[in-house]
Amino acid sequence: MTLGVSRSSLLGTETYSINGMVWDNLQQFMLNASYSKVHINDEGRVNRVYSASLGGARMFTTTMGNMSHSLVYMGERGSVKGFAFATSLLSIGFQFSQGNIAQDAVLIAPSLTGFYTKSFEYSPMLTISPMIAISSPFLLHDWFENTTTWNKDVMAIIGSSFNINLTQRFKLNVGLNTIHNTNKLIPMTWNFTIGSRFSF
Repeated sequence: MTLGVSRSSLLGTETYSINGMVWDNLQQFMLNASYSKVHINDEGRVNRVYSASLGGARMFTTTMGNMSHSLVYMGERGSVKGFAFATSLLSIGFQFSQGNIAQDAVLIAPSLTGFYTKSFEYSPMLTISPMIAISSPFLLHDWFENTTTWNKDVMAIIGSSFNINLTQRFKLNVGLNTIHNTNKLIPMTWNFTIGSRFSF
């Protein structure tokens, strides 16, 4: 079961939302709160969007907390670039019994991500938006062992989305991405998406 509520300012420049999910086994829960703010320049054009989220989840005996901040800049010629910082706190084997807390491990894992995309209109029917993103889960800290592992490997996502205007009110969107990793033990993967958009 999923429940959510959101609230926006009168101009739509600020949005608050909270979402929760409960699985039917009653051993998995998730709660997430988010905030976004659209910044408009003196010309009345959107030039950047800031968003933040804070959430937590319980999956059987694993408890997770996460926090993220992102800033996206809108270019004048259809370009979009941005970066995000995220941190995850993972408690493995978390149990609470008779006032005592037992845990097998507590891990902290921050990451940095940057991306760039730009839309090109090749015809009234077709718009292509190539994209590249680089992500680095640069650190893993074990709270119990007091050890820090620095990760030099990065992940790269390269792909494009294709918007096809079939009619004035109906658009077909097709996306194709490939994910690479400098860690040779992680194989390259492909991701394919298809969707649509109606205008009323």
